[in-house]
Amino acid sequence: MLMLEPLSLKQVVLMGAEPVCDPMLLRILTSLKKSKDCSFVLLTNGRKFPPLSKVDEIIFSIKAITPALHKDYTGVDNRMILRNFSEIAASKSVSLHVETVFIPGYVDEDEVLRIADYVASIDPAIPFRIDAYLPIQGLPWRAPQAHEIQSLADKARRMLPNTSCLYGDGGKTELAYQVERIF
Repeated sequence: MLMLEPLSLKQVVLMGAEPVCDPMLLRILTSLKKSKDCSFVLLTNGRKFPPLSKVDEIIFSIKAITPALHKDYTGVDNRMILRNFSEIAASKSVSLHVETVFIPGYVDEDEVLRIADYVASIDPAIPFRIDAYLPIQGLPWRAPQAHEIQSLADKARRMLPNTSCLYGDGGKTELAYQVERIF
């Protein structure tokens, strides 16, 4: 924690791999909460239940609703993930947001709308973000075009009014604030 002492933190985003599986997560959060007056955001895939009392916001990444697609995409069943999501939403103890990645031809428009419908069935006020897939060499899927993702966001907005999207401009957009990666 010594490396964090000189930093003036406004928000700490815990992400990468799966932060909830880090055996040091609780110790890190407890120490940071004592020493820093900032908010804590956790980006999670939901496989493991997060420490709700230690974070201010959860961005829950739902990969797919269709069980076979989720298993193909992640290698795991999604029943516990969806159960964890509904429990977090019911707790009302943290600010909860949902994100998913639109992958034309894989996690397609119909699947993204299934995710939106599921989230709306839990709470239609939950913010929902649709991220554009960024192509990875060796994989067959393409990036969605701006008009495709905008159209999809418009359709999702019928169920979840607080829907937004990221077009994936390859890092060309200027950041609104400084981001410092500390490790």
